[in-house]
Amino acid sequence: MADLLIASATTWDGHLPRNLGDEALTLALAQECERRGHRVRVSLAGAGGAGERVCVSRPAELVRAVRAADLVLLGGGTLLAGHVDGRRSVLPRGFPRFLAAVTAVAAACGTPVALVGVGAERWPEGPEDALLRWVVRRAGSVWVRDAASAELVARQGGRHARLGGDTFFAARLPVAVPRAVASGAPALPPLERAVEQVVVALSGRTTAQECAEVARRVAAYAPREVRVRRMDQHGDDDVAAQRVVCHLETAGVRTRLEPHVVDWRTAYAGLAAADLVVASRLHALVFAARAGVPAWAVGSSPKVLAFAAEAGVPLLGSGEPPCVATTAYLDAQRSRLAASLDDVLGVVG
Repeated sequence: MADLLIASATTWDGHLPRNLGDEALTLALAQECERRGHRVRVSLAGAGGAGERVCVSRPAELVRAVRAADLVLLGGGTLLAGHVDGRRSVLPRGFPRFLAAVTAVAAACGTPVALVGVGAERWPEGPEDALLRWVVRRAGSVWVRDAASAELVARQGGRHARLGGDTFFAARLPVAVPRAVASGAPALPPLERAVEQVVVALSGRTTAQECAEVARRVAAYAPREVRVRRMDQHGDDDVAAQRVVCHLETAGVRTRLEPHVVDWRTAYAGLAAADLVVASRLHALVFAARAGVPAWAVGSSPKVLAFAAEAGVPLLGSGEPPCVATTAYLDAQRSRLAASLDDVLGVVG
């Protein structure tokens, strides 16, 4: 049994997780490490869930947490990206600075570091570029969630990254998960089947035009109700959510803006109960994939495009009807994630 520290970039604002997808990834990784017999602590997150939570809001607290660990895991989410967080804090904020701070402390303490299940996009320039390059070269191993991330890390970071899986595929889920069709055949041919419940989850980068198109395509199914979920709970998704709600209500569709939640499982259960998910938030799409719910992917974000290509889920503007993720995608994610954790945890026995 080893002591593991998951140095999570997931933050809680007051009593709520800022991002439900990031929270789910972090807790899924903690659960799997515990299942494998290790003691796990999770930093920079909130109360509850798997693993002991430790406060590392100050440098001394981070040093103590890293020193007490046999291995530091930097895992889950699109961590290898340009990201600026202007909130005041004693510890560095923004992904490149946060990763560099944790890696530097681990180097000083002689504690190994590994990246597992991470994504890469929008690689930064200038000082942040140097920080990310140093982090990926200093890590004992680098496992990413998709081929596009591996290519970007190799090109910009100068480090071979191995293809793992999204850490959410280690989650123990609260509802039964139906098996997806292997072919990726459409599960909802246009207007040939009643659609009772639709969940829409759009990121803050979703354009006004995309919001209008989402509403138009969803309204065409004449659903009984549309629920709009904000995966980011700190305001980033608010404008897109309000736009799509306005368009749907104008079209006469009963629409509900879902309240923020403490537990990611509440959001997952809502998506799993839907007949259709339409999302530009990656982990709303991943939630739908695990639940066997037909989906449309929205937008041109690299991580969404990578998911759509691998999972066989069509883009909203492709002209193809929504469908469930393929079993090939689900099986590949599970097997690659297991291989990555076998490798990463092998250094501590």
